[in-house]
Amino acid sequence: MATAGRRRVKLEEEFHDTEKKLRRTMERHEDITVKPCQQNHTISVSTKEEIMERKSTFLRSLVDFEFGPPVLNLYQYVAEETHLLWSEARELFLLSSSSEPKKGLFLFHDNEPDLRELCWKHFEFDPHSTSFSAEERHLDSHTEVVCVFVVGELFWKNSQADALLEIENQTRFLNKSHVFFITDTDEAKDQAVKFTKKTKCCYLTHVFQVASDKTPLYDAMYEILQSQLDNFLSDLHSRASTGLVRDLTPKLEPFLEKLRSRKKRHQSSLTKQCVSKIKSGKELGIVGHRLCGNVLYVYEDDKMAIDAQKKADLRKCIEENFNGVVCYKSISDVFSPHCAVRWGGPLGNGITGKMGTLGIFGTLRDTIEGTSQSENNIIALSSGHLIHENVEAVLSVSDRIGTCIWPANSSDNILDVSVVKLDQNVIDRIQTVILNERITVGEIPIVDLRYQPVFKYGAATGRTVGRVGVVDDFRLFDEDVMTILARGQRTNKFSNNGDSGAIVLTRYGGKLHGVGVIYGGCLKVPNFQNIREETIAVFLRRAMDRFTNATQKTIELDRI
Repeated sequence: MATAGRRRVKLEEEFHDTEKKLRRTMERHEDITVKPCQQNHTISVSTKEEIMERKSTFLRSLVDFEFGPPVLNLYQYVAEETHLLWSEARELFLLSSSSEPKKGLFLFHDNEPDLRELCWKHFEFDPHSTSFSAEERHLDSHTEVVCVFVVGELFWKNSQADALLEIENQTRFLNKSHVFFITDTDEAKDQAVKFTKKTKCCYLTHVFQVASDKTPLYDAMYEILQSQLDNFLSDLHSRASTGLVRDLTPKLEPFLEKLRSRKKRHQSSLTKQCVSKIKSGKELGIVGHRLCGNVLYVYEDDKMAIDAQKKADLRKCIEENFNGVVCYKSISDVFSPHCAVRWGGPLGNGITGKMGTLGIFGTLRDTIEGTSQSENNIIALSSGHLIHENVEAVLSVSDRIGTCIWPANSSDNILDVSVVKLDQNVIDRIQTVILNERITVGEIPIVDLRYQPVFKYGAATGRTVGRVGVVDDFRLFDEDVMTILARGQRTNKFSNNGDSGAIVLTRYGGKLHGVGVIYGGCLKVPNFQNIREETIAVFLRRAMDRFTNATQKTIELDRI
């Protein structure tokens, strides 16, 4: 009996020694779990993969979105553009997967009936453009991704120990600054807070309800993207200094700088004195300006007869009031309307033969009475330079559709829209809808428009997608204009000849907004980071307001 007792004590000591060794191993290698069984003195060792393979309480979805909260516009822009650079580099070098710029987040959820509605309420991801894909990859300590657990009131009512253990196992491998919980009631939030206090799986400020400030989540998305780009840049620097590496590095660094300085308040380097001098140059042919970093482009109309000495004096004053390089460009060399001089296409000038795009239909209403005066007050909008008042609008040589009633002159008209009053007998034949949605034409704050994703339907290039670039420090004829860069491959264009007049659309605040009208193209600006040819667009709201102020009539836009 004494011998049996000593043997039992020895076995227990060996058991505890083995358990301690395994636990130390677990601390060094995060891919195993130790579970001792005291009844038969065995030790159960589970790898992380085996834990994952057990029946899961949660479904995992990778969430991607196109239209989200404005605070993520820069995130989307940088992620898309740098992923193109990364893809180019991957074809030449062996790159680490941790350096691949990725966007989106992981959502851990049950059989949620409407994930789109959930993501709209909690994250402002527009339901029309949000996509979900099942995600099977294992998460470990090297995984950099935002993980969001949906733990509403029903979860806590029905939750079993296995479900809570699963959350612990999943979050054990993750940086707790990247873990979040979303709840739907105060009670559910209290339960989630208790759980996070106990497990320390994330910060208490990462437990959200619908109305909670989501800044920590958005900051985490930016933090992960910046880490990926740092790894990408480090990968490039570790390569031999070849021409290809030297070419890619300066393309990547400006995007990293945008992320580092994203919270800094944007402050124009243009002084009031400099802007005042530019504005004073109207009579000397100055029609606008654009600021690109430390380079100021001043646009001039060469057609105007100008006193050479006065022009030289004004240039000197502008240069003295700007701390950088000033370049002078002829407006005709920089901007070109996107009209096609050909017959055929959706909308044309019956005299010149220029063709553009019929942007959208609408109804003309009197501002005083507020009602349509007659049945034939259906109009169509296009670009102001395409056609002007008293000129026939056509679809082809012999296919008249109406008469233009605005603007008075279309020559080089950058700022207006053309308003064409349609003939009654063509309305049913030509009116069509694409999305069957009404659009809002309210002004979106300038700060929210920067990097905002947009799309348009043009006669020449059809549906294209882009992103708003410049929305400030760019003025022509005393008005702001916007630039748009195409998304996707670097050879893509947002618009081309024949697209003038197309409406620039975006989704903002749950609504479809019309923000601009295509005017034309802009040559690439030397020494500037934009790598594609830009599209110039007029602000739609301002153009329509000019029409209303001049005619005392409003335009109620139809569905698009």
